[in-house]
Amino acid sequence: MDREIPVILLITKKNSLEGVYVVAIGYDESNYYFEDPFTMGDIGYLPKNQLSNYWKALVKSDSRLLQRSGIVIEYTSNQKRLTVPTVRPLP
Repeated sequence: MDREIPVILLITKKNSLEGVYVVAIGYDESNYYFEDPFTMGDIGYLPKNQLSNYWKALVKSDSRLLQRSGIVIEYTSNQKRLTVPTVRPLP
């Protein structure tokens, strides 16, 4: 996000391990801010000290718990095609 590239995160709903995708669009000293389809057009947020509690989700097909799963897609206008970066853990 420091490079102005949104990050897609898989987080859980409150009181559940059911996952939902949100797009992390920014942060300040206290919160992370998200575009979230569940908020119906409003910008959602999570306090920084609570993100680790929700940044996980249960994969129902094989009962795996994914933690700190995210997607970053980088693209520059001078590229002829979209390149997918190497998958790496987020800090």
